[in-house]
Amino acid sequence: MDEDFKLKYVRLAEKVKLLLITQEDYFKRKNIAALQKSKALEKEIKEMINPKPSNQAMFDWLAM
Repeated sequence: MDEDFKLKYVRLAEKVKLLLITQEDYFKRKNIAALQKSKALEKEIKEMINPKPSNQAMFDWLAM
């Protein structure tokens, strides 16, 4: 289990580094593609940090 947390931490750190690089690119060049990539990375990071709770009704529906 400890390895799982280490792996998650490494993936999170890589995403954050990429986000910072992408944001830096956007602010230097005002590149819209960099802004869109930055927003997508930000969404991924937020999901990694605070995942959506599982919905029991959805599980019941999938089990049918």
